[in-house]
Formats: sequence, structure tokens, C-alpha cells
Amino acid sequence: LISVTIDGNRADRGGGILNSGTIQLSNSALSNNTGRLEAGGVYNLAVLEIESSTLLGNVGQSATGGGGAILNRSGSLTVTDSTITNNSIGGSGGGIWSSASTAYLANSIVAGNSAPDGSPDLSGLYSSGGHNLIGINANSILPPWDEANTAEGNVFRQFRGLTDGVNNDRIGTITVPLDAKLGALADNGGPTKTHALLATSPAIDGGPVATTADRDQRGVPRTIGAASDIGAFESGFTGFIVNTTLDSVDANPGDGLARDASGKTSLRAAIMEANAKSGDDQIAVPSGTYTLTIAGTGEDLAATGDLDVTSVITIFGAGVSQTTISGGQLDRVFDITSAGNLTVQDANVTGGYLGNLANDTGAGLNNS
Repeated sequence: LISVTIDGNRADRGGGILNSGTIQLSNSALSNNTGRLEAGGVYNLAVLEIESSTLLGNVGQSATGGGGAILNRSGSLTVTDSTITNNSIGGSGGGIWSSASTAYLANSIVAGNSAPDGSPDLSGLYSSGGHNLIGINANSILPPWDEANTAEGNVFRQFRGLTDGVNNDRIGTITVPLDAKLGALADNGGPTKTHALLATSPAIDGGPVATTADRDQRGVPRTIGAASDIGAFESGFTGFIVNTTLDSVDANPGDGLARDASGKTSLRAAIMEANAKSGDDQIAVPSGTYTLTIAGTGEDLAATGDLDVTSVITIFGAGVSQTTISGGQLDRVFDITSAGNLTVQDANVTGGYLGNLANDTGAGLNNS
């Protein structure tokens, strides 16, 4: 599951997802799902890998249930470069309850969740890949871990495997909770909504220099700054983020917004806006296929036909197997003028075709 939103679903367990196979969830949002008994977001029984995603607003309603966002009942759980916040459970583990196997966390935020039994963010067994930000350590509230009792119950209201200050993990306590300082859930660019980091967030530059994923949830390249940011959002990106695969023109070139008539940022609109403004620009293009469909010739403003580049532009795809920019057999793909400079990273450029035009050269890219 790549760049999807799973929102507003309801079941006894696993309001969003029940997994008894293998699921990889990346660059996605899992939100506002309800488990009438437990596991508001995901009920995991097998292999679940979550990368560069946001889990929020999921609810498990039973007072004896576990896992507001995720209940890892018997499977393998890996969470990297993700944000888990504002989830709740009537029982244990407002964020995650890993009740029967060890869950792996790396460069992730689990904070601002709630559970009435004293385990608002995590309960159960964990291993650390480092650079995690955990709001409240349940062990600061509850009795010490009972090694002799591994049955479900009071023991799993705590968590172990992560220690404040070890592996660059930061963990708050009941008296001094660690506030991730997240902005409201919003369209911050990209295909799915995210929580931006506020300027004073401890997650900024709190991650490793190189993360597991080289793009954040929106498709923005990491790392910006001295180190990457913890969680699903990388702050500091000042370029344009494409959020539609449709081919549409910039409604008002030069206004700094790169939005079409419907308010979306297409690849064409982003290039038109970059051409219209001064300075170098970056464009993040998430997973998907972006096909040119607006026919036309005889202009160099990128409004029709190929994508004309008249300024300095860098395009970041999500990977050559994930981001495809296609001429759609309509025209060449990129036409770089003498004033332009184009860098393309991690994208597949294909489908350029010039037919019987007199200047039938450079179908993928023509550099003047």
C-alpha cells in the first residue's frame, strides 16, 4: 500500500486493517478508524511493515482491549520514519500494544496518544533502531516489569526495550511528558495528509543523518539540515510538492503557489511556476505515473505539449520503479532551453514521441 489513505472504517478488531499475511504500508495515512473491541487502526497477526506514514485518530473502544493504532497480537511489526499520534484505547497501549512478539521502532514518533491504564503511547515488547521520540514511558507510572509473568494483563501495560538516552531514543515520563510539537493534520503537499513539525519540535534534526527511507511521507527528500527529522515529516523543504497525477496548467504563474484551477499541484503546474519565479527550485514528485495529456506546440512556457524548462529546476522522484514521468506518446517529455538547467533524480522518464515533426530529436529529453 503506497500513498493511500485508509480512513473512517469500523470493525470489532482492526478497524482499518486486519493482517494475517504480509503488508507494507508506506507514504500513507491510517486515520479515524475504530475497533469496537480493540485495534482501532491495525490488528496484526503476521508481517506488518510501516514506513514514512502517519497513524492518527484511531480508536479502540473496549476497556479490556489493546492498541489504539496498532495491536501486534502475534506477528512481526516494523515501524520506521513514521508518526503515531492522537490515537486512543479503552484498555492498554494507546499508540501500540505489542502483546506477543517484539516490535521494531526506528526514527519514529509515538506521542500524544491516550489509554486510561497508564500506557498512553506504548505497551509490550520493543527493540530499537534508534532515534525514537516516545511521549510517556508507562514504566514511570506502573510497577516494575514482572519477568515471571509474561501472560497478557498488567505486565503488558508497560513497555521494555527502549530506554531514554540509549540509541538516541528520547522518552518522556508522566511528570515530564515529551511533547513532539506537531502541527494540525493538514495538506502539507504530497498525496496524503501529514503533521508538520512546529519550529520548536524536538524531532527536528533529531534523527540519523541517513534514514531507512530517503523520502518523507510527502515525497520530500531527506536529509534537510544537520540530520533528518524524526517521524514522517521532514521540515525545511521550500520547493513544490506534486499532489496529483493529472496533467494541468498553473492557474496563475508567478504567484508562488503552483496550483491549477482546482487547487492541485501537478507536475506541469510546478514546472510552470518554477520557470516564472526567480532562483533555483526543487519539485518533489511522489510515487505514481505522471502522463502528459495537454497537446500543443510552438510555445516554451510548459503550458502545452512537452515540459519546457527555462530556469534551474531539480526534480526528486520516489524511485525509478515508483515515479514515472511519461510523454504519453504525445510529445517529448522535457525540453530544456538554453536558459534552463534540469536535474532529475529517482524517476523513470518514458513515453516521449515526436511523430513526424520536423524537429524529431530528443524524445525523452532535448537539451539546448
